[in-house]
Order: sequence, then C-alpha cells, then structure tokens
Amino acid sequence: MMLAGLMTASSSFAATDKGPAPMFYVSVGDSYAAGFEVGAGSPGGFATKVVEGVAPKYDLILRNFGCGGATTESMMGSIGCTDALDSPGVESYPATTQLAAALGFIHAHHGRIGLITISIGGSANIVAPIAHNISVIAARLRAAAGKSVPMIGLTYPDVDLADWLSGTSGLQLAEQSIMEFRESINPAWKVAYASSRVTFVDVTAAFGAYVPLTRLVPYSTYGEIPYAVDRICALTGMCTKLNLHPTDAGYSLIARLIVHAYLKLATAPMFR
Repeated sequence: MMLAGLMTASSSFAATDKGPAPMFYVSVGDSYAAGFEVGAGSPGGFATKVVEGVAPKYDLILRNFGCGGATTESMMGSIGCTDALDSPGVESYPATTQLAAALGFIHAHHGRIGLITISIGGSANIVAPIAHNISVIAARLRAAAGKSVPMIGLTYPDVDLADWLSGTSGLQLAEQSIMEFRESINPAWKVAYASSRVTFVDVTAAFGAYVPLTRLVPYSTYGEIPYAVDRICALTGMCTKLNLHPTDAGYSLIARLIVHAYLKLATAPMFR
C-alpha cells in the first residue's frame, strides 16, 4: 500500500526517487493469451516474454487472466476457466467471468496498471459480432484502467495458410484466408479497438501472410513452398501437428511486436 501512495492516478509511469515503480501487466483473452504452446519453450507464451523484453526499462508484474477456448462471448458471460495453464502470473476466477475478474483487479490496483493486452476472437466466420464484442470488452477495460494506460489488441496468424500443402483445393482456401484477414477481419478489429484507443498489432502481417504466394523458399518436407506458408510452419504447429498455437519462436515474435508498441506508447505524451 505504501507503494501505491507513491503513484499518481494520472500517470502509469510515475517514478520514485529510485526509478519507475513496478506496474501490473494484465493479459486477457484466449489460449494465445494464456500461452498454450507447441513444443518446448518458456511457460506463459508471449505474456512472460513481454515482461522479459520490457524489463530493461520498465518493471512489469504479470497477471494473466487468459483462458484456453475463450471467446468474446465467454469472456463476458461464462463463469470461471476450466482450461488454464499453470504458468507465471496466472489468476484464477472460479466465481466470476474473465472480464469481470480482470476489471476487478484493475479497479483494485488503480494507478498501478502499466499495460493491458487483449487476444480474443479466433473465429473468422462471424466478423461483425466479434468486432462488436471486442469493442465492448475494450471499452470496459479502458473505462476501468483510465486514459493513461497503454492497451494493445492483437490479431492472429493466418494458420489456414497451411492448407496450401494439401493441393489445389488447399491453395484456394489459403488464398481466401489471406483475403479475409486483409480485407475483413483485421480492418474490423482495428476499428473496434480504436474506438477505445487500443493500439492494434497486426500479427497476421508479422507472420508473413501478405507476402505473395508466388515467393517460394525451400522446405525440407515439401520442396519449395510459399514464404508465407513456411512462416506458418515455423512459427505455429499447423504443418506438423495440426495445432494452431504458436511455437516458442512464434510467441517470441508476438512478444517483440507488443514490446515495440508498448515502448512507443509508454513515452507518448497522451500516456504520461
């Protein structure tokens, strides 16, 4: 409590005479937020890597509310989490919803929230309802955190690019998935997040999805394949295990994107 008294409610990065005080990093969302991973890697997925990446400049303490299988609807309406990981900073909430639990934590630690990330909305077939729910979730988190807290909303890798490996029909599915992310899903989510001043990070682009499929690279199993497909094979488990979750390398990339966005926000006048 003494530490909280040293903070000012208007600044997420108020410093003591020994430097910036520790702040909480609140991660909410689905299995990506929780850190479900393909293969060996550090527990906690991108969230724990964000803490490590920010550590040289800011001291963040992770509180992770992510839940495997969560959707925008379950985040707001389902009690508890039956598919959580035992990883650093995990918060349990057996008697309330994920969103309510996160909001309660934010309210209880007003002035000590340094970062919020949101990773939710994995189904691409119902873009408009998901975008609406994202805007509601983002607005409630923003209202609780206040205008000075950096918030970052994530999209997903285009894991359907792995369909390219199955032949002609798969090529059509891969091309369609690229178009959906580029022209429908990500633009809708970007607008939904922007309504609450949440910075949108395009994970789809960072994983190489928009590189033309005519750009080929060698691949040990299939010969030459598109660069975009190669990236999905290397950064997720889709090509080896039909698992849509990132590998350790994939989570490391997502973490770098978040850290880059966060460090820019942390020094922006509107967030000081």
